[in-house]
Parts: sequence; structure tokens; C-alpha cells
Amino acid sequence: MEKSSKSFKNLVVLPFYPKVSFQIAKILKSFNFGIVFSPINKVQFTNLKDPIDSFNSWGIYKISCQCGLSYIGQTKRALRNRLKEHAYYVKNQDYRSAISKHSWTFNHNFKFSSAEVIQKCASNFDLDFWESYHILKNSSNLVNDLSSIPYFPDIWKYLIFF
Repeated sequence: MEKSSKSFKNLVVLPFYPKVSFQIAKILKSFNFGIVFSPINKVQFTNLKDPIDSFNSWGIYKISCQCGLSYIGQTKRALRNRLKEHAYYVKNQDYRSAISKHSWTFNHNFKFSSAEVIQKCASNFDLDFWESYHILKNSSNLVNDLSSIPYFPDIWKYLIFF
């Protein structure tokens, strides 16, 4: 079996949906994206261990503000560590954080103690895709700077919203 010598600019992991996935893959390949399909329903085994609480998990997380808006972000580390960074930015009025900017502009408080991981990711490759998905899906209720979300193919935006 011969290995492919073609190099790809970016690798995209897509959930596999019959018919649609191949069409999307064809479009993405024309833009030099490598495509890997992931099964939708992975085999689930019963886990006898205690579940890991959200603060020790990593992936896509959501923090709610007292006004009803939220912030969605990604972390490769335990959520509790990322929350400490957000709290530090708020305390020091550091505007590189959308949470800090919103807090100081409107005198609002975010509920760090009720933050949660809303999407666990199988690998680091999934983080940008799922963060973009959740931000675009909830964009009208977020304090996120929408101009800084990771790249998300237009074809997927169409599939999410229609």
C-alpha cells in the first residue's frame, strides 16, 4: 500500500453523516484540507469509576453572567485552572478577556462557580471545531468577540442554521 505524499494545510475532523459528509469533504479537499471522519455513535462502555466533575475536565466550556448572557471558550487544561485566569483578568481589569471587558463595562458578575464543560473533546483537533460550533449556535446570547472565533467552513454554518 502506497502512502500519500500530499500534504494538507489543515486537518479537519468531521462527524460522519451519510451522504452529507462526503459532499462536505469534497469541498474542503478542494481548499487543501485533510479530512478525517468520526463516528457519531461511538461504542459506550459502562464506567465503574466515579465521573470526573466539570471543574477537572477540559474541552468547550460556558460561563454565565448575571444578565443572562454567557461566554463560551475552550481549554486544554482542567476548567478550574482556566477559571482562575478569567477571575484574574476581571480583578485586574485586563480587557484581553471578553469576560473582563463585559464585567467592567456593565458592572456585571460572572458565575464562575456554576461554569461547566458543555462539550468534551476526543482530541485537541476537535477544540476549534466545537468551540466555533457552540459560539455560532449561541451567538445572540454571548459576550464573546465574534471576530476572533476559529475558522469554521461556511458550508457547516449553513447546515447548523438551516
